[in-house]
Order: sequence, then C-alpha cells, then structure tokens
Amino acid sequence: MRTFLIWLFISVSCASISQTPSLSFIGKRIVNLGDIKQGEKIYHKIEFINNGDAPLIILGISKSCNCTDVTTSSKTIKPNERASILLTIDTKGKINTNVISATITTNSKQQDYSVKVTFKVRK
Repeated sequence: MRTFLIWLFISVSCASISQTPSLSFIGKRIVNLGDIKQGEKIYHKIEFINNGDAPLIILGISKSCNCTDVTTSSKTIKPNERASILLTIDTKGKINTNVISATITTNSKQQDYSVKVTFKVRK
C-alpha cells in the first residue's frame, strides 16, 4: 500500500507539471533599415527559437499595413527548433519615416510577440 501511495504521488506530481512553449527572438525584433528609395520592396527576416519544452504553434500574424506581406517558415516549431518570419514591404506611395509592425500570436504563455521595422523613404 505504501509503494502504491508513493507511486500515486509521483504520478500526480508529474502530471501537474505542464509543458509550455516559449518564443525567444534571435537578434533584434525592432530594426531601423535606414533610407530606402521609394518604390523598392523591402525584405526583412526575423528569426526566433522555441526555448520551451512543448511545440510552439503560430496561431496567426497580424500586420499594421496592407503594404506588408508576412510569411512564416513554419507554423509549428518543436522545442529548441528555429523558425522565422519574412516581412515583404512595398514602399510604393510611402514617404518620410515609416513604422511597420507585425504581431505573432502563439500558444505560449505570453501569446503575442511584436516586431517592428522602421525606415525612411526618399524619392
């Protein structure tokens, strides 16, 4: 009976420890790209890693401007695996200083992670 109770305690304790994903950026998540010629397309990759012990799932990515396309290298990132998002920004019709942001929504505890790209468009 005593062995059974010890086993039951260990089983319940282990079951209550939940595994969670955790997104960490590799490099900067806020970047200034400097001067860009109007009409050029900007391609900027932002890399991250899942430092957690469960799969990180990208549930969605929202963006601040219709001039931006966002693609991801993977929607499910295993623990210790790297992934990235690629921002493709069309500067046609843009002038002066611009700030483009994207929010990555995940299944992690924090859920939302923001990235920003700033640049100045010159004619």
